[in-house]
Amino acid sequence: GIIGLLMANEVMKICLDNGSVLSGKIQLFNGLTGEFSKIGIQKNHTLKLEAMQTNYEFSSLSLCTFDNVKIQELDSDAFNELIKTEAAFLDVREKWEQPRVKSKGLLEIPLDQLENRVKEIPKNKQVIVFCQSGGRSKIAIHLLTKHFGFNNLYNLKDGLKSCQLSL
Repeated sequence: GIIGLLMANEVMKICLDNGSVLSGKIQLFNGLTGEFSKIGIQKNHTLKLEAMQTNYEFSSLSLCTFDNVKIQELDSDAFNELIKTEAAFLDVREKWEQPRVKSKGLLEIPLDQLENRVKEIPKNKQVIVFCQSGGRSKIAIHLLTKHFGFNNLYNLKDGLKSCQLSL
């Protein structure tokens, strides 16, 4: 119930790279009084999160592993060149997010609609997937690769915020 909702909210803040996460804190909920409190905890510096995500750098292309799915990533320079071509692009941001990208091969499918609109995404050519900061596009590629058999997807590393687009 309530605790599950709070946990899901923390995950959304991390995935969307938005809001203040409870890093270094534990939030307590008293169900009898309906009150919340937080306690601080100390980080264990011997643990590393590198098992979840590892990057291998190449020139303008890097390889990222996300939950055992290998994701090829493009840097902003490569993206800025490709946006001028007829390459296929998948924008997984919400409709209200700015800046809007203009390209002939652009599909705009928000992440929460992806599973219902998966047939719109081409499997026969490379598709560059992007969002604002790179987090949702990794989730989209993970979902499409693991559950729908895509192997032609590239992530814009660090999202549109890393690009200086001339729109």
